[in-house]
Amino acid sequence: MCFSSYPLSRVRARTFPPAQLPNDVVSHYVDDIGVANALLDLYFPATGPNANFPVVAYDLENSGMPYSTREARRKKIPFEWNSAHFLRLLTIARDGVVIALDLWALGRIPDRVIQIFADGAIIKVGVALKGDSIFCVRHYAVPVYNGWELSNLWKCMHPHMDVGPLTSCISVDDMARLLIGRRVDKSEQNSHWGDTILSEEQIRYAILDAYILLPIYHAVRREYDSGVWPLFDTSAFAFNVDIVENGLVVQPGPQTKGSAVRVWGVGQPIPVGDGGDWAPTHPVLDSYRTGICSDCRTLATRRFITKEVKIVATSVYTFIAHILTFSWFRICRFVYVYYVELLVILSILAVPAIARVMYMPLLLWGTRLETR
Repeated sequence: MCFSSYPLSRVRARTFPPAQLPNDVVSHYVDDIGVANALLDLYFPATGPNANFPVVAYDLENSGMPYSTREARRKKIPFEWNSAHFLRLLTIARDGVVIALDLWALGRIPDRVIQIFADGAIIKVGVALKGDSIFCVRHYAVPVYNGWELSNLWKCMHPHMDVGPLTSCISVDDMARLLIGRRVDKSEQNSHWGDTILSEEQIRYAILDAYILLPIYHAVRREYDSGVWPLFDTSAFAFNVDIVENGLVVQPGPQTKGSAVRVWGVGQPIPVGDGGDWAPTHPVLDSYRTGICSDCRTLATRRFITKEVKIVATSVYTFIAHILTFSWFRICRFVYVYYVELLVILSILAVPAIARVMYMPLLLWGTRLETR
């Protein structure tokens, strides 16, 4: 059942059965390069015009915190292995088959996978695929051509207000809920992928997380092929990632750094210079984004002014409170130190007043007697 017309908030509030790997799907976890090559030759026998699989899905699981953009641009390609951050699993799937490759154990990406990724005639699908593709180029100098970001394609066909701009992605769980009526348990996503031996739960999660992309793709593709979409073209959701210098695709050399990794839309020219990376556009979603950014700027201005007024008021209040506290402290200290002298002064000042008060009745009484 497809829920594409539903808002995301409504779909997230519904209860869906968990996604499961179909019984007829063959799955493998591989930590030996010989076995990996044999399985890939068996299930992915050829690329190019003779390929019998027009589409593959893939997903990466990495260990540790990725390098910042600034660090990644300075490092040489391919990145040296670092225990603080490395790619652990590359899971690739086609209809009926899914293989999880333990890159830590293999030490490299198998040649057949490199051929598949470089073949522009084979569609590579995923969610948040751009980031995974950039990781492949940075860590292993493996380019990716004709990658389809399923989140972008669905957004372009359903430009609702709540889906957000093309610069963000809808999660695999949301896509599964929308398109196939299943939920994906992502609890293992943040588990420790740096362990020497991965748990069965981690392997099952990685296999299902990659394979579920295929039914999502088929659902999106059916709708895409059956409609006419004048507001966007292929470059809004399909991209290439490779090493580019001076507008030309090059092989990594000893001086090639992460800044040479470029992304551009399918059908668009290779970017030249430091700018011009893939920036998918859609008139409706972009207008939403412009309006949201304008509202955010207005709200931010109001919050800034309110915050500054509060800061000034707090500062004035604190200053006055400090002055009053200090003055009260000085008065109390003065009274404490000079209380004897103060008592004498008060006594001197009080005696005439007391005498006057006591003498006043006598004076009045005498005045009355004289009057009589």
